[in-house]
Amino acid sequence: MAKYEEKWGAKSEPAPIVVYLEKFRVEGKMYRLPNLRVSDAINQAPSFLPLKDVVVYPFDGDTPIMSKPFLAVYKHHIVFVTEQE
Repeated sequence: MAKYEEKWGAKSEPAPIVVYLEKFRVEGKMYRLPNLRVSDAINQAPSFLPLKDVVVYPFDGDTPIMSKPFLAVYKHHIVFVTEQE
């Protein structure tokens, strides 16, 4: 996160998102620069999308499979992403 502060002079902020994969739903926080859309932050990320405070569910279920403080999701496996409210 400090890299962004040095380059842009701003702190990154958490954006709660839901990432849908073929068999799983991943809820977590993606960090992005203020005023940067989630879609732009995802497009700027390298091959993996880093998430913090993650909970993984089956795609169509409500019982968590696992929770982790950090998870990197391979972008090519993402079906779609929504922002949590």
